[in-house]
Amino acid sequence: MIAIHPEYIIDEHANKKAVIIQFPEWEKLFEEREFMRALIQGLTDIETGKEMSLTEAKQRLGLK
Repeated sequence: MIAIHPEYIIDEHANKKAVIIQFPEWEKLFEEREFMRALIQGLTDIETGKEMSLTEAKQRLGLK
């Protein structure tokens, strides 16, 4: 038997299998996760020497 609690779903072995949250909350968590991934990637790029000056970035993007 599967039971549904207001915040999670449990299976026949009483293991929590899913979390139930409102969509806006899920969306916020997803965006925060994506931001953290980008931040970590940026810090990794800096540590490995994959960086450029603001002038070079503007040139690559075709900006003045």
